[in-house]
Amino acid sequence: MNFYNPSTILLGGRVAGAGDLLLATIRETIYRRSLPLSTRELRIEQARLGEEGGLVGAAWMVLDELFSVRHFGRWLHAGSPNGIPDLHTAGERVRA
Repeated sequence: MNFYNPSTILLGGRVAGAGDLLLATIRETIYRRSLPLSTRELRIEQARLGEEGGLVGAAWMVLDELFSVRHFGRWLHAGSPNGIPDLHTAGERVRA
């Protein structure tokens, strides 16, 4: 908390399904162990996507990467990134 200073913490999966008592305990622990400035506007909530949360998050990560400035121009001319070899690894080599 003190280092990253997030504005929101979403709890999902089995942790979120454990109920309000666990959520309250997590909140209390975070507030007790963190600097007041880092928790002033912090929201700690249960994720609303349920069991699909991890899958949806992974899909968004892939979309963010495919439409990033680094990759979008490499596949735009083809109309789709499908079938373009080394789309990710080529970008990594260029950065290195």
